[in-house]
Amino acid sequence: MRNSSGKKLIVSVGSAWHRLPIIALLLISMGFIGTAAHAQTFSVIHNFTNGPDGGYPFGVIAIDRAGNLYGSSDGGANNGTGVVFKLAHARSGWVFTPLHTFSLAEGEGPVGVTLGPDGNVYGATARSGAGGSCNGAGCGSVFKISPQPTRCASVLCPWVATILYRFAGGAAGGNPSSGVTLDSSGNVYGDAPYGYTGGFCLSDGGCGLVYQVTHSSGQWLENVLYDFTWADDGAFPEGILAVDSAGNLFGSTSAGGTNGNGTLFQLTPSGSGWSLNTLYSFGFCCDVGVYGSTGLILDASGTLYGMTPHGGIQNCQVGCGVVFSLAPANGGWTYNELYRFTGLNGDGNPSAPLAMDTAGNLYGTTQGVGSVPGTVFKLTPSNGSWTYTLLHQFSGPDGYSPRSNVLIDVNGNLYGTTYVGGSNGDGTVWEITP
Repeated sequence: MRNSSGKKLIVSVGSAWHRLPIIALLLISMGFIGTAAHAQTFSVIHNFTNGPDGGYPFGVIAIDRAGNLYGSSDGGANNGTGVVFKLAHARSGWVFTPLHTFSLAEGEGPVGVTLGPDGNVYGATARSGAGGSCNGAGCGSVFKISPQPTRCASVLCPWVATILYRFAGGAAGGNPSSGVTLDSSGNVYGDAPYGYTGGFCLSDGGCGLVYQVTHSSGQWLENVLYDFTWADDGAFPEGILAVDSAGNLFGSTSAGGTNGNGTLFQLTPSGSGWSLNTLYSFGFCCDVGVYGSTGLILDASGTLYGMTPHGGIQNCQVGCGVVFSLAPANGGWTYNELYRFTGLNGDGNPSAPLAMDTAGNLYGTTQGVGSVPGTVFKLTPSNGSWTYTLLHQFSGPDGYSPRSNVLIDVNGNLYGTTYVGGSNGDGTVWEITP
């Protein structure tokens, strides 16, 4: 098993999960009153085996109009390079299909998938990819997975992989830890926490960058949109980017900025280049959210929503994290803290973006605190405040350490993954039905 930076970890799994206590829900914090979910049904719809299906899924997942789910997992065949998978409805159940298993030359360790406007699956790998060294692990790649151009006679019909770009390290960046975002023209955007251009972050391999991969004259080309410096702009960008209808990009850094604890930024196309505007610098640890965002989403009014992995109430050493919004106002931006995780019911340390339904409710996951291995939650807006609802508290056999966003289908069903846990200890895909 590997963490998001690609380093191998050893996690003890097995019977110990069955002895985990269920902590009673007790949460009155910052004026937001937590409530328990009503009439929710939780089920595991796939247990990973670390075989052809891979294992240890994390990063953003996607859903198409037919309700099919797409995601990526580390481990599995081909020396554990990773798998892109699909889960499709079949009568009263689900059919799991590995769409593609990576080779080392293609990349290793996919970090989430996104559906493009063309119906193809896009993403990035954190390592290998036959481009650059990046401390010997390989620098990663940007990929596209497409259905077979002709009808496939096989029951398990693999999709076709196209490597759009292989990171080379240095000024070109490398080792992306987040998935990619596409605009309406099919351009691919992402961030890489490293990218050497000298300066303050020399000893860390650079302060990171935001990249664009575009299709031109029959080939895909990388364009570095911005190199971070650690100053007011921040350093080490993490989390999936958001893009608005005008083509502006929004993201976060986990360090740097005015207080050294990360920033929220906007990148705007400007002539032949891009212009960065720092929208917000996170405060000092740990009374407020710190260390950047787990990824940003946009609502129809242009308000950004995200979570910080730390900060807020200090029940989790450096804080359990917060949910926040950043709204355009009077030519600037207004930051609002919507909810502070407390750790009291295991709700802490989020690592994935939020999701929003058509009513404006927010959904997310946390990796958990103490003996509680993760939660799924809902935040409901009401008269200027937000009400927290615990939708599910993981116990281990049903999953452990969720690190994906929540998907919402047209019927209001919720879906996500857990990094480990389940019947084999290699992670799960779960469903919550209303």
